[in-house]
Amino acid sequence: MNLRSSLRTLAFASVCALPLPAGVVTINFTETGGNVIVTASGSLTDATAWIFAQSGSALSEVVPNIGLVSFSGPSAATGNAYSASKRNTGTWTSGGLGSGSQALATSSSGNIFGFFAPAALVNVPTGYSFSSPTNLSSTMTFTGTTIAGLGITPGTYEAIYGEDKIQLTFGSGGGSSVPDAGPGPALALLLGGLGLRQWHSSRRARAAA
Repeated sequence: MNLRSSLRTLAFASVCALPLPAGVVTINFTETGGNVIVTASGSLTDATAWIFAQSGSALSEVVPNIGLVSFSGPSAATGNAYSASKRNTGTWTSGGLGSGSQALATSSSGNIFGFFAPAALVNVPTGYSFSSPTNLSSTMTFTGTTIAGLGITPGTYEAIYGEDKIQLTFGSGGGSSVPDAGPGPALALLLGGLGLRQWHSSRRARAAA
């Protein structure tokens, strides 16, 4: 390998290794080997944008028709749900991601994390600090399906609360017709029925309002 090729390879590896900007959590859906892999990563840093709501457990799931994406974290993990205290200035304001109903992940790993768009609720690990955050990293797999099969309509999904942004991206992976939008990672939330147990009634009430 010549010097130019070596430098090009090193530069590419360096770019791929760069962390996401602080205040951004990205949730990425990728079709790979006949499965859908969902990853979430990044951090939320605007302590003034979130108000504690409640604590509880969560499921690894997506519920496109109500705009819920959730990662359960390790067994018996609990998270803290926060509601947004600042107005959403992004494009993901209506909540829904498509027509699909609840789909439970086949497997999952990493941190508990979730986002419930209609109620502007985010779920983070117990003890998470917005003022001094650690990087969130979560993964879940839906076997034998596609993004379309989950009832998700790819598009531009960004929810922005103050200095924090939660965004969805879609990667091409192994055969998806959806263009690769970049590295995967974060969000979603789940306080509620399908996610945090005690969040269930609250979510229904907010979504119906």
